[in-house]
Amino acid sequence: LQAKTMVIYGDVPGLFLAIKALKRATEITQRKSRLKDVLVVVFCSAFAYVFKNNYIIFAMAVMIFLAAEFIKQRRFRELYVPLAVLIVPVLLNKGICLTAGVAFRTQISSGANKLSWIAMGMQEESGIYSGYNAITYAESGFDAAAQGEVAKNDIINRLKEFAGDPNSFLGFYVRKIMVQWSDPTHCGFEFISRNAYLNEQPSQLVWLLANPGFIRVAAFFLKLFQLLIFLG
Repeated sequence: LQAKTMVIYGDVPGLFLAIKALKRATEITQRKSRLKDVLVVVFCSAFAYVFKNNYIIFAMAVMIFLAAEFIKQRRFRELYVPLAVLIVPVLLNKGICLTAGVAFRTQISSGANKLSWIAMGMQEESGIYSGYNAITYAESGFDAAAQGEVAKNDIINRLKEFAGDPNSFLGFYVRKIMVQWSDPTHCGFEFISRNAYLNEQPSQLVWLLANPGFIRVAAFFLKLFQLLIFLG
């Protein structure tokens, strides 16, 4: 289920393309860039972003790295490459939305307001995904601007709470960082466990995955796996 979700959300193909772009970007800085190199860097960054828009972070990393290296090496004529790395993903994404809008004869929304992600990260749900984006987006009539106002008010109210109780601010963000970086299951069993008790007739597999003993065993091996990742 986790692997399937990762692929659907675009994490796996997006990561492959983002790493491909980073690798080719490092190669470009060590020799004269060819048209093929430029196309690989630009379009791998672009399609990674299309698969999952979080990968705009990789595109920005590639842009900054190439710009710094080209300036350092006085290769000023090639500064169009890092510029293209940032512009093309955005244009490609907007182009796909426009094309889909024409094909389906409806305006394709840009989705939930970006402020709603910040507001969600400040909610008392361990600071992880809680469905805040989807819920407030729907409640706002799928109007990103209206949702943005809701998110802004929630952010202000949360900041007021933190200002009034600095200990809660510290405690909340300590828990948030720990659950994001120290939980070896990465909340992988949370929703299964929750649904096992909400569903009237869960399957035997669901009961197994929700079993505390099974989760402890899985967490032990995942801790070892996580340690290997942190050690590189």
